[in-house]
Amino acid sequence: MPQISIDYSAGVGFDRPEFVRNLHSQVAMLISTSVDNCKTVFRRVEELYVGHGGPQAATVYLEIRIIEGRDRATKAKLAAEILNLLARSVEVEPGVRAQVAVNVADHDREFYRKTSL
Repeated sequence: MPQISIDYSAGVGFDRPEFVRNLHSQVAMLISTSVDNCKTVFRRVEELYVGHGGPQAATVYLEIRIIEGRDRATKAKLAAEILNLLARSVEVEPGVRAQVAVNVADHDREFYRKTSL
């Protein structure tokens, strides 16, 4: 824990290994967990429509799911700091307008389970 997913469209890119190193370090520090607990998956979005659509629009949406229990101020700081990191890390192709967004959500402690195989 935490589970991090990053959906991104054509028109944007970033150095994923470097970004993940920075992301995991920052998340671990901000929510007092180990870097080894952080897991990130990247998903390239094949189609994206913003407004009426068009190839000039791009997006990166990052969601961090953490076990419930952290206060609102901690989650707000986490969202702000990771948005800042994301905005600094994303490279936007010429002529493309990109939006980046971060959402911090809770896993329900009662129903979240994991195991090692």
